[in-house]
Amino acid sequence: MEHYDLNVAFVLSLERLEEMTLAASGNPLNENISMSRNKLSIYAILHLIVSLFVGLVIVIIFRKLPFDFVC
Repeated sequence: MEHYDLNVAFVLSLERLEEMTLAASGNPLNENISMSRNKLSIYAILHLIVSLFVGLVIVIIFRKLPFDFVC
């Protein structure tokens, strides 16, 4: 049982350390999480746009090639 208590104490101390670090940097925990989600969604949208553009360019290039070369 002591091993379990040490694990719980370690996890709680890590959470407290993270809260103290965020408080020292001036960002509350909730704002930091929402900013991370906003950045992640922006990167996901940009990744989708770039992927579609690259796919379109590849399709256009293969359509311009002669069929003997492709097949």
